[in-house]
Amino acid sequence: MKFTDTKHEKVPFSVHKTIELDYEKWCDDELLDSIRGWCGRENQSSPGEQYFKLDDVRGFVITYEGESGSYWPNEDDNFVDEGLIREFLYSDGICSLDALSIKLYRVDYSVVTISDNEYLLVCPFQSESGNVAGITVVCLTKLLNKKKNKI
Repeated sequence: MKFTDTKHEKVPFSVHKTIELDYEKWCDDELLDSIRGWCGRENQSSPGEQYFKLDDVRGFVITYEGESGSYWPNEDDNFVDEGLIREFLYSDGICSLDALSIKLYRVDYSVVTISDNEYLLVCPFQSESGNVAGITVVCLTKLLNKKKNKI
């Protein structure tokens, strides 16, 4: 199964470094409350994106089949984040995830002549049979950059 897609594979992304961070140390109380709410949702097969619809946060859901949707605030604002997920973090798909644990990644990348980084929270959700059904991806870059600037 192909996880990449034609919209993103044609973009000249270059990833320089990916670092996994401890989300409990990087997220503020509001985000940690959202994560706890997501972890405690009644239906564990639900993507639960509603828990992460906060100010200065964007995101989307992508299934193990590579279908994406439930973008907030919209698809265009998530283009880079989705490309980083599809082309670099999970280019072979998400079926190979060894656990349903939440991950926070800092991805340093460039597109053409622009260099930047994104903080992506990846929350895998399970199917009815307990396999990986998809991931809810939350971009925390604006919130975490505000936090860093206060330190």
